[in-house]
Amino acid sequence: MHNLRRLSLLSVDTTTTTPRTEPDSGADPVGALAGKAIRIHSLTQHATRDLLDPPERRAAAGSAAQALVEGWRAPQLPARLDRSLRANAFALAGHAQDELLTPVPHPVLYRMGHSLGDSGQASAALRHFRRLHEVVDARFAPDDEISLDTRGHLAWWQAKAGDPAGAARA
Repeated sequence: MHNLRRLSLLSVDTTTTTPRTEPDSGADPVGALAGKAIRIHSLTQHATRDLLDPPERRAAAGSAAQALVEGWRAPQLPARLDRSLRANAFALAGHAQDELLTPVPHPVLYRMGHSLGDSGQASAALRHFRRLHEVVDARFAPDDEISLDTRGHLAWWQAKAGDPAGAARA
């Protein structure tokens, strides 16, 4: 990490701290970075993605998605951290949509939509769930539990965005 930082391919934001879920035991060499925002240059990200074979790519996408979901579980999440998690989730989905949809949609795809809506962007959440519904609908039968669940999220944000009658019909 020090080499990436020295080459400006990684930066550590020392002004921002994120909630920690476990105390620092001192045994972890990365412990000094725990709670700090780490930003990785897009060139580094691209090079890393290119080196992964499909199983590694699925595992990396799943791990990153799970880390984002766990980040959202922090109590009293500051708005700035919520925005950062959401931005990272959308970036991840942009690079690994198929991996996040196989074999079933990862919970991060739903959480990112709810994050939008909960931040006051009900229309954006509705657009997100419409797109997710289209993708899920193409992969699963209409009466499949996953399709029904996705339509439920879509109807919820349709109502929140100002169309309760349309949500009821949906």
